[in-house]
Amino acid sequence: MIDKNGKVTYWGISKAKPVENPGTVYKEKMQKQLEENRAKKKEEEKLKEKRLEQAETAEQLLEQLKADNIAVTATKIPEEGKGTQVDYTI
Repeated sequence: MIDKNGKVTYWGISKAKPVENPGTVYKEKMQKQLEENRAKKKEEEKLKEKRLEQAETAEQLLEQLKADNIAVTATKIPEEGKGTQVDYTI
């Protein structure tokens, strides 16, 4: 503090951390979460599309084999802990 006469009556040096606005920090955090969620959704959509394409190609193959009058039998093989596996034998 400097008086009218120019005399310094008090001085000090401190190394304080800059204070961040909590609203800004929250906003940045939410934006980061939204971007991560969007990226996950895009990956899931790509996987779904890939699975649909594989299913369609399998169905087309079966239809083609049926059109050629080849006997096709589908049997379900149950496996413990893995769900159901389908075996197509020609």
